[in-house]
Amino acid sequence: MGKLAFALLVLLLGAVIAVGLLVLPGYITGQAAQVPLDSAGTENISEADEMPPSEPEWAGPAFPSDPGYAVNDSVSLTGETVVFNVTAGNFKFMIDGEDNPNLTVKLGDVVRVEFTSTEGYHDFVIAEFNAITDRVWAVNSTSVEFVADKAGEFEYFCSVGKHRDMGMAGFLTVEE
Repeated sequence: MGKLAFALLVLLLGAVIAVGLLVLPGYITGQAAQVPLDSAGTENISEADEMPPSEPEWAGPAFPSDPGYAVNDSVSLTGETVVFNVTAGNFKFMIDGEDNPNLTVKLGDVVRVEFTSTEGYHDFVIAEFNAITDRVWAVNSTSVEFVADKAGEFEYFCSVGKHRDMGMAGFLTVEE
């Protein structure tokens, strides 16, 4: 085999290995990336999905920068801290293998969301409580803590690109 043919073979083998390293882990875990296609069958990825926006796209209030969050004075804290370990994958949140689970706490609970992205670029937002995590890439973690000082049902969601519209949302119920 000539040197040129050997070099081409090595280059081709390297490309196959590189593609395998990018694609194969998702197929092994059953979480292969699903890229939307347009009517011509080409990938339809908006610029918003490719690059992280500098500001959240939801119109909710800004998240306070200090941990001394305001608490509704008419609600007494229960002293209970409820921790949810949430992971984010392709257009879904997961807790213990359940997709977009309903989360339930009691009025006055301190709620802590430990958030890890396993695929892609995501955050975790509950606008009514001014609760928003940092946006993180896969294998990175962040957290947010807030007081559940209002009773009712509140949507949690990912504010990156169109992830919320694509089903990356669920509900937090605060019981009296």
